[in-house]
Amino acid sequence: MAYYYLVASLPTLTLDGDLPWALDEFLGACENALGPEDLEGIRLLVAGREAEAAHPIIGRWVSREAQLRNAVARHRAARLGVEAGPFQREHSGFSVEIERGVAEAMAQPDPLGRERALDSLRWGMAEDLAAGDPFGFGAVASHGLRLRLAARWQSMREPEGRRVLFDLVDGRLEAMTSGLAWGAGGAG
Repeated sequence: MAYYYLVASLPTLTLDGDLPWALDEFLGACENALGPEDLEGIRLLVAGREAEAAHPIIGRWVSREAQLRNAVARHRAARLGVEAGPFQREHSGFSVEIERGVAEAMAQPDPLGRERALDSLRWGMAEDLAAGDPFGFGAVASHGLRLRLAARWQSMREPEGRRVLFDLVDGRLEAMTSGLAWGAGGAG
């Protein structure tokens, strides 16, 4: 099924730019345009529960993501000198581009660079879902995945990172000091 109006109205996304809209706004637009089965697939996709979706296009994404994660696990296992087999998951198909992209990402010198390269690879994988039917469900799913990735990077910006860090530190300090509190009848 084609979703010309919805796809034409989707704003441009970049991995590191400002978000033109929130995930719930995207879902609201989808509710007004998608059929029930496609809408359920998009809801699961945006929630990060795409493995539960029965849609074949989302299934392609799940397989590609499994291949990407398998390749990352193999690289990490090799670096640590452990067997990767227990960490491998089944998937259909095989993409040389994913294997090459993961190898390039894992060669980055710092963890943030690796995450950035892996999500850039995911971004391209999401864009590929729209190939062949630029106004179909694949284009809508592609936008949802890329919006999810962009939202993830938006949440890792410095002000949000500081807030998360301070919340973690405050929580640890509270836990540490509560263990030091003098109880009734204590030595205080």
